Order: sequence, then structure tokens, then C-alpha cells
Amino acid sequence: LSVMANALDKSEMTTRTTRSGYLASPIGQLFPSEIPPILPMERIAPDEIHDLGSGRWLLDFGRAFSGMLHFDEGLPQPIIPHNNIYPRAHGFGDASEKRWSFITVVYGESLEMTTGDINRVLVAGMGLHDGGPRHNSEPEGAQDNAFCFPDDHDGILTQKDIYVYPSESITNDMFSRARQSHFTTHAFRFAEICCTSEPPTNVHALMYRTAMQEWGTFDSSSVLLNGGYELVKNSM
Repeated sequence: LSVMANALDKSEMTTRTTRSGYLASPIGQLFPSEIPPILPMERIAPDEIHDLGSGRWLLDFGRAFSGMLHFDEGLPQPIIPHNNIYPRAHGFGDASEKRWSFITVVYGESLEMTTGDINRVLVAGMGLHDGGPRHNSEPEGAQDNAFCFPDDHDGILTQKDIYVYPSESITNDMFSRARQSHFTTHAFRFAEICCTSEPPTNVHALMYRTAMQEWGTFDSSSVLLNGGYELVKNSM
């Protein structure tokens, strides 16, 4: 890609002009800046696992980072809650109604003080939500003053992974084959897994960031500076 820019001497500015302005001369080539790829750089074990009831398990990793859960031994077998009523944020539209087997993982950076589960912050406002490229967009104005949330997100854009199999195709080992999501990473410290009768075994978080090695270390007497350093490093 050639870059054109105004690069004229003042002495030429009175003679080398066109109807649209000054002539521009090429000043070099623009090349992409190559950096290492984004890779899982660290495996983090949960500090604590809490039973929230109704088949829901809360994992606390002790610090926030960007990544996803990895199930070393595969996903546990899901259960269907009593009366097919799923805990907050763990329903999944038609799959719940059809009683399909599925497991949800909800991610978050803080806890709701009144309920003890993940605080799902309101992050979206008014706007046109057309459901993505596989759906037909609503006519312009049809969703004015309507919240742009997916139907199964309870009015909040939740960070969530969903592992689902239609009931007619499921076998006993299907969930045990799954190890992790292949779609996107999330920013989180806490993760909720639902719905299983027992907590998953050997589950870790994979921290994703730019794959560059640290050349040194940093430490100071300021907790805020040290926290800022870790925050920048974990979000690169």
C-alpha cells in the first residue's frame, strides 16, 4: 500500500498546485505491524468452588483476565432442573422448552451482593438488533425504543457459553468429549456452570493474551500500581 501525503517545500507551494489543492508525493510504503498471535498463555486453577444450588456451581479464580474455561476431562452430564425451571441466566430458549440436554457457562467479573451469584452488568441500550447474519433484519424503525437484547438473555447481554445437543441425537459420552468453547474469549474472574449434579472435575481457566515473553518483572510498594501492571499484562 502506497501512502500519498502533502510533502512539498514552501518554495514549491505557489507553483505546484491543482484545482483540488496541492500535489502530493509518495513518502514511502505502509507495512503491517507484525506481532505475536493471541494464544492461551496460562492455565489457572480455581481458588474456590461454591455450590449455589439447583445444579449451579460458582468458580472463583481469584483475579480477572481474558479467556475461557477448559474441561480437562470433558463436560459432566447435564441435569434438567425441577419443573424444567432453570436458574437465573442459565435458560436457553427453545432448548429448555424441548427438554434438550445442555450446559451453560456464565462469566463475570464481580458478584451480586444480594444473591451471591454473578453480577451481570447492563451493557447495552436502545438500538436495532437484527439477530445477526442468519436472520432477516427488521424494517427501519420497527425496533425504535426497544432494547437490543437476545430473547434468552433476560434483558442483559450476558457473557455465556452454551453446550447443547438435541435429545434425539445425544449419547452418554457426547458431553464428555467437549473440552472448551471455540468461539470467543470472555473477561471474567468468576464462572457459573449449570446444570450438573456434581461440580466438574479438573476444570481450569485458559488466559489468552498476546504471546510475547516477559523480559523483566515489576513490583512496587503501591498496591494500585501493581494492580495496574497486572491489569495491563493480562489484557494485552
